[in-house]
Amino acid sequence: MRDLAVLFLHLLVTVARLAGPGGARAVVAESVLVKPQLLILNRCRKRSPNLRPAGRMVAGAPHASWPADPFRGRPETLNAREPPSSAD
Repeated sequence: MRDLAVLFLHLLVTVARLAGPGGARAVVAESVLVKPQLLILNRCRKRSPNLRPAGRMVAGAPHASWPADPFRGRPETLNAREPPSSAD
């Protein structure tokens, strides 16, 4: 029911655009701009494989050796809001 209401509202807006100045151009321009977006949205995505617990352990093992936050504690990030000092 909601989809039908959205479709009807879209129809009303399109008719209003057609009635206005440069209406046909506006509707055609919208169609040209929306078409690539729809193609991207409807594109099939590759799903990741379903892993067993042992496979998850193997895939997650390198992550255990990474630091939790690589930017924490670095001097250049602690004073990031201050402008750089001039070299005198």
